[in-house]
Amino acid sequence: MKKLSTILLAAVFMFNAGASFAASNALQEYQAKRDPAIKRHDAKLNEIQKRQEEAQKKREADKAAYKKKQQAQKEAFQKRQQQRKDAVKNLKDSFKY
Repeated sequence: MKKLSTILLAAVFMFNAGASFAASNALQEYQAKRDPAIKRHDAKLNEIQKRQEEAQKKREADKAAYKKKQQAQKEAFQKRQQQRKDAVKNLKDSFKY
């Protein structure tokens, strides 16, 4: 009887050790598959972030160019207005004499 219980105890121990080993292998296989997937996902996220940063820089550059263009148009309009005022003034002055 004692021999049977020892054999059963040894069998349970071996089963637990085998299950632990199998679980360890399964964990290693899972990690081996997971790590490359995580790296691919990180690479995709980095690429998306890079594109977003480039798009933001482009938007800022476009906004600055638009403001510069608007300012140039405003200055050109003011210059033409001043030239018209000067032309009218010169015309009025020419009739005084």
